[in-house]
Amino acid sequence: MKLKKWFGAVLSLLLVVAMAVGMVACAPEGSEGEAKEPCESHPTEKLVAKEIEGDNNSHQVFCTECNNNVKKAFHNYKAEGNDMVCSDCGHKCTHASTTYSVSEDYLHHYQACTACYKKLTEDEDHTMVNGTCSKCGTTQDTLDQHDVNNTTWELLGNGAGMMGSNNWTSGNGKRLKKVEGDTDKAYITGNMYAGDLFKVHDSDSDAWIGFDNVTTESQTLVVKDNDNYGGWNIKVLQDGNYTINFTLSSKSIAIVRNGDPKGVKDYYLVGCVDGDTMFGKDTRKYQLTESTTTPGIWTVDYTVTAKDCPTNWPDGVDGYAKFALWETNETKNIVDGTQMWVAPGEYTFAYNGSVLQAFPKDTPESEFTFNEWFLVGKLNIDRWEGMSADLAFTKSAEGVYTFTYDFASGYEFKIRNGKTYLGFDSISPAPTGFAAKSDSDTNIVCNTAGKYTITVTTTGSAPSLKIEAAAAD
Repeated sequence: MKLKKWFGAVLSLLLVVAMAVGMVACAPEGSEGEAKEPCESHPTEKLVAKEIEGDNNSHQVFCTECNNNVKKAFHNYKAEGNDMVCSDCGHKCTHASTTYSVSEDYLHHYQACTACYKKLTEDEDHTMVNGTCSKCGTTQDTLDQHDVNNTTWELLGNGAGMMGSNNWTSGNGKRLKKVEGDTDKAYITGNMYAGDLFKVHDSDSDAWIGFDNVTTESQTLVVKDNDNYGGWNIKVLQDGNYTINFTLSSKSIAIVRNGDPKGVKDYYLVGCVDGDTMFGKDTRKYQLTESTTTPGIWTVDYTVTAKDCPTNWPDGVDGYAKFALWETNETKNIVDGTQMWVAPGEYTFAYNGSVLQAFPKDTPESEFTFNEWFLVGKLNIDRWEGMSADLAFTKSAEGVYTFTYDFASGYEFKIRNGKTYLGFDSISPAPTGFAAKSDSDTNIVCNTAGKYTITVTTTGSAPSLKIEAAAAD
């Protein structure tokens, strides 16, 4: 009896084992069973793509031979109706991330998905800021190269003018534009300087047109240069703004000087740039560019970091960086009235011909408001040498500017507008709590601490000051 029971138990166990082996043997290909030792070389026919939840860029490649993940791979998006679907794993793109792409004609941009590259918006006009589109990065030079109004003829040469420095490479020049209504004429206008060399070049045929084709009337403005770059160069005699008129059929060049160079000032931001504490050093690294929409405004972007703010200024301001403009064609290179102190941050430095000011980066030019009067002096920290936005007066009426400040006893100061300083002799009536510093050139010194409002009035024959106790908050 016991033998039968034992035999029956063994038989049942064998049956269970056999069923289990049969199930494993019959498991379908591609099922995720227990991972085996990875294949030495995963057979291509055994690889399948599996969608990764939430991943719009890639899917998982899985080997059904060894049940191991092999790698991640980018989705292979194909259009299916209005959708973009990965042909490998079936994932439908969510367009979670977009960027601006440039249109085929380069003259517009649009928003596209960064994963499937589908165009999501209609073409939009570029938003040009200082010669570069603020959204897609297209430069004015690129637009000029692809402008349908441009010809294949270009200005190549060497110099400080519009042809560029040592720029003799076909296709890299400034394109001549078609003259409306005259298919035989083209022109280009820009600044050129004494000593600049140039030729007119056809980027299609590689034809070069030089001095021998300059009209007789134009030869008072230029001379022939045979000593450089293959000869027959056209050499400019005088700085100026020029128009080069080119006749396509005769290949003749007529040159007109329109006047002095336009829109060009060699302004550079100098001071504590890149942590260089040698203020006034001629680095000439960050050049300001004149606005194409607001002539007379020059700008450059710069991010002030802690490394730009030294803590060992002999007259210094810990935690601030000091900047000014350098103008290369001035005997005194630092432009008077442009020294300023700036705390760390991302800025657009802008200059309007009299005041250098730092605006938060990406501030539209239409919203630039240049302060005119500033408090400078020995205050809670030494602020003599530059103007600071936090010490700027507010224009309260035409010709009237005010600023309220909490003075401590002993603070010494003046009011400044660029190169102009107003001191104690400009105050009327005589203020209470302030006096002229005896050993200075009319510096104002505070004798009675308190919050005071200073008013600058410029409507009279000379600017005047008034200092009075500030109204209660």
